[in-house]
Amino acid sequence: MDCVNVRKFCFIVVCAGIVFSTYVLCAWGEKDEEIPEGMEVRVFGQTKLIVPKDARVQERNGLIIVEGIDTYVARSLSEMQQNIAALKAQQQELQQEVQQLKEVLAEQAAQ
Repeated sequence: MDCVNVRKFCFIVVCAGIVFSTYVLCAWGEKDEEIPEGMEVRVFGQTKLIVPKDARVQERNGLIIVEGIDTYVARSLSEMQQNIAALKAQQQELQQEVQQLKEVLAEQAAQ
């Protein structure tokens, strides 16, 4: 074999190796991966991201922007505080209603 044929053969082998390895890597990436609790998979085009369930993700000009951890934690805590305040208000209303029902029952029992 002359030098030109050896180079062609090596080129073909290298190309075949690259195509095969790309196929294997793509197939390997398709396996079901265990997703941690509280996380979810979001798909943007051909890109898959594992992010917290309520994290904000934006796509701008082909860039995928995931909310930073500091912003995510601050927003989550703020939302939790609002939810806790709403639950406390609801609990107070229910306690007042229970107190009113107790008074009504006490009046009816007294008659």
